[in-house]
Amino acid sequence: RKRLIDAPLASLQLLFSYGKKMQILALLLMLQTTPMLMGDVFQVFAKEQWGFQPKDFGQLIALFGVLGIVCNISLSPLVQRFGLRNFSLFAIASSMLFPITTLVTDTYRYVVVAAVLGLYGQAQKIGTSAAIAGLANDLAVPMGKLQGEKASLLALLKIIVPVIYSSRYLTGKR
Repeated sequence: RKRLIDAPLASLQLLFSYGKKMQILALLLMLQTTPMLMGDVFQVFAKEQWGFQPKDFGQLIALFGVLGIVCNISLSPLVQRFGLRNFSLFAIASSMLFPITTLVTDTYRYVVVAAVLGLYGQAQKIGTSAAIAGLANDLAVPMGKLQGEKASLLALLKIIVPVIYSSRYLTGKR
């Protein structure tokens, strides 16, 4: 019975149980995850703005898949060369190219170029996740518990964020 009540609350442990530093890192992780959860709303946007058909959207998703593979292959040497902190800053800046381009242009080709140039945006959470794990280690939080709490937090975001995106999109359409 206690497990049933505590399970949904586990998503809030990172925010309230381990101090201010962990709270800041958890909030940063949430902010970095939020843009990645706009898939359905972006599909509607692409259909309305660019006239995408399902095949076109599938090709865009395939492009993101290829970019993800390239990112993963080149990730280790880049992190070693620049260090985790500098790479994280670079990845965060890289992640902004795609959405900003989507906002400032109606031309699909420019958006594709921004997606290619922003391929390291998918890796922006690496530094934050490493910092969370390091801090949890310093606080003697078991890694299994930490990973469960982090997974619960991200699962909660996967429910809430698409609802917020959808409502904001519909509000903007009016």
